[in-house]
Amino acid sequence: MSEKTQPNIKQTLFEKVLIKSPILSADKYCRAVVKQAHKKANAYYQTAIQEKNEIYNTAYQNGYNNGIKQLLSNFINTIENSEKQYQEKIKTSEALLVQRLTEFFTDERLHDIIVHYFKQQRTKLENVTLYLPSKMQKQFRDTMPDISLKVSTSNTIALEIDNKITYFSPTVAINNILPHVFSVSTRCNLLKEQKDNYQKMIELINLSSNQNEDNTTD
Repeated sequence: MSEKTQPNIKQTLFEKVLIKSPILSADKYCRAVVKQAHKKANAYYQTAIQEKNEIYNTAYQNGYNNGIKQLLSNFINTIENSEKQYQEKIKTSEALLVQRLTEFFTDERLHDIIVHYFKQQRTKLENVTLYLPSKMQKQFRDTMPDISLKVSTSNTIALEIDNKITYFSPTVAINNILPHVFSVSTRCNLLKEQKDNYQKMIELINLSSNQNEDNTTD
């Protein structure tokens, strides 16, 4: 019986030492490698997820900023176009107003009223000279023989008494009226203010984008 047992013991030792031990070691090593691989893969996966989120957030933020900047740029372009159209309307309206005022201030009936007013003033003083447009000279020469009449230019009517001149000029009258109708405060100040505000917002977005890029790089 001992003779049969001896080979079995040897065989068992042989199997454990020469066969099972290397197999167990290889299996353990394999499991360790697989475990390490899983660990590394999980770390890489988490890193990839984080990078993906960062890229997504950056892209989203950049897209949002670019969209806002594009929108503001469109606003500015629209304001500039509106300003041009407004200025064209202003010029057209101003030209029409000048035409109407010219017609009014060069109307002979108005000139008659002004001349008669000057005529009343001369009764108080001597040494009176009245400057009239050439087309009005004949009309008043007979009615005011004691007043010196002289030809004026540019439709100007002037009364000179003792070297003091009071005059009426349609051109001066028009130029005095226009600033009150088309004053500087009404010429697109609001549009310019809006355009400047939109431009400041674009600059702030650019500054914010640059700061985000610097933080991402760090």
